[in-house]
Amino acid sequence: MKLKDELQGMEQRFSKLDINDLNTLLKQLKESKQYNCLETRFIWILVNYCYTPAELIQIYNKYDATDSHIDTLAKKAFKNVYPHFKFD
Repeated sequence: MKLKDELQGMEQRFSKLDINDLNTLLKQLKESKQYNCLETRFIWILVNYCYTPAELIQIYNKYDATDSHIDTLAKKAFKNVYPHFKFD
């Protein structure tokens, strides 16, 4: 994983999120049907909530990363912090 050095930091940020808020967000997303992939949309909402645009740009530039790299990092971090969270 290209961004493995950022994993712990992202896990720390995700761990500060309230599980009830996450469940509410998931429910709202499902009801809105404004997604192609529910998990990906959910994860990117969290990334954009937990990181400023400047912080994300710094990660992109530091590692020559793409959205795909951030996506992989965020999904892994979320699963590590909330291993029993279900998207279905």
